[in-house]
Amino acid sequence: MEARAGLIAESDYVQVEKEQRLRRTKRIRRVVRAYSRLRICGSKQAALANILADLRHHCDESGLFFEEIDDQGEALYWDERDLEELIPGRP
Repeated sequence: MEARAGLIAESDYVQVEKEQRLRRTKRIRRVVRAYSRLRICGSKQAALANILADLRHHCDESGLFFEEIDDQGEALYWDERDLEELIPGRP
C-alpha cells in the first residue's frame, strides 16, 4: 500500500514496521547524542537544528529539494503515528 509520502512500507505487517521504525529511531538518537557533544551544539535542540541545516546543505549539493522531502517526511511520520494507534502499549 502506498503511503501519503509516496513511499512503500518496509513490511506488510504493522508490528514489524513499527519495530523497524523503532530501530531507525534508535540510530538517530545516537547521531543526535554525537552532535550534542559538539562545542557548537551543546543541547539536543541545537543538535537537531544543526542536523537539519546539514541535511539542507546535502540537498543543495545533491540537487534535491529539502522542502519537498520534508513534506514527504511529515506525511510518513503521520502514517507511522496512525500505525502506532493500531498496536496499543508500544512506544
